[in-house]
Amino acid sequence: MTKYEELQLEHQRLLEKREAKRGSQELLQAVQAYIERARVRAGDISSPRDRDQLRANLRFWASFVYEKTGTYPETALRPALAASLPTIPAPWHKQWWVWAMVAGCALFFFTFVLILGTLLGWWKLSAGTITLTNTPLPILLTLPPTNTPLPPTDTPTPGGQTIYIVQSGDSLYSIALRYGVSVQSITDANQIADVSDIKIGQSLIIPLPTLKTPRPTNTLVITCTPTTIELTSTPGPPRPTHTPTPYNPPSPTATLPPASGGGIYLRTQLEATVSTQPHPQGCAARVIDITFDSGKLTSVAELAQTTVQISRAGSGEIITPPQEISSEGTSLNLSRYAPSGQEAFLVRVNHPLLTASSVIVQFTGDCKSNWVKINYEARQAISSLAKEPARNPNLSLDWRLIAWGPSPFGSSWVAVLALQAEGGDGNYVFWADGQPLADNRITLQGNACAPARKLVGVSSGGQAVLQEMVLAPPCP
Repeated sequence: MTKYEELQLEHQRLLEKREAKRGSQELLQAVQAYIERARVRAGDISSPRDRDQLRANLRFWASFVYEKTGTYPETALRPALAASLPTIPAPWHKQWWVWAMVAGCALFFFTFVLILGTLLGWWKLSAGTITLTNTPLPILLTLPPTNTPLPPTDTPTPGGQTIYIVQSGDSLYSIALRYGVSVQSITDANQIADVSDIKIGQSLIIPLPTLKTPRPTNTLVITCTPTTIELTSTPGPPRPTHTPTPYNPPSPTATLPPASGGGIYLRTQLEATVSTQPHPQGCAARVIDITFDSGKLTSVAELAQTTVQISRAGSGEIITPPQEISSEGTSLNLSRYAPSGQEAFLVRVNHPLLTASSVIVQFTGDCKSNWVKINYEARQAISSLAKEPARNPNLSLDWRLIAWGPSPFGSSWVAVLALQAEGGDGNYVFWADGQPLADNRITLQGNACAPARKLVGVSSGGQAVLQEMVLAPPCP
């Protein structure tokens, strides 16, 4: 059993004790010991997927400790000893295909010059008879088989299926992605009617892909018969002077995403729709309801391990630690954090597979906007990135809202945010739209109720991560 499996088994035992409500003080001490043990043993776990699952477990139990003691424990994982650095593409002049293209073009050019020189009389021939005798050479010709060609056939791979034991946090979508097969093939092989009806410890048959068997070919050997050729040449006019033009290969070019997060691709993201209204409890309530359009999420990714975190604008203070959200969503009452009724907050939703919009929540003193409803839906949104950026288990990036407000020059809005990082070697260089920043602050600007986007990143200790920040403003 690996260290990751031992930690997962301990996690399941703690969940059983929590459900049984046995020994709250004993359970609290066991949870605190589990958090510290998992942080230390994370150094021997290099799989990004396993580290993401372990990080989600620690956030869950840290919220439990926070509820019991009012103190949020440290959950940062130790860097993996075998973690791989992000691959940096080689410069264009070190790419093999560039020089292969140059060599091919040069060979074509000199062959053309040689043929042209022969036609123009570069070689002087004396009058007389030239006798050429060829040597018989075998020529190999590959012909199709004499029988009717057959299309390639599917030959099952040795051991055409495998058995997988369902682990905590698994779904049919993640299992199919791991083995490179479709969800339909797994459900057909196991006679599963509901894609969400799988259990921890269940054995699943995984059908493996098939290989293509090529059709046979026939080989025919032809030998040339020796012959004698006689050619008569006469002196021609002097050959013209020809100076070859050197070939200069074109410089390779690359298409970069436009600045300020402008979109040129379509990528699946969690887009937020925000609405406000007065709360039935009156001015005393300051409520944020978060829901998900689960009908459109099941075909994209699970909601498992999706967390929400709320921070106060200005100070960046986290008033609610990261907590998991179920498919039914969650409701948060911020009355004690907004005594004047005019405070602003940043709602940060973190999905394990998709980029989610961060939402600015602004309560007002007239109590007309003290009930904020945020609904997330999986959509194909315009993005500067063709695919979801890779997650780095040893380096993470987050942001806090410093200030925001409408523009005095028109129907637009502006926000200032501070970037924060965790992991690496503790020294950070922050990026925005491909440029390094002098500090950790960035500015976003959008039109009316439309969200704004920006590509942000951080470098530390020979590692780097990239994220697309999507920020949605309050909308009446």
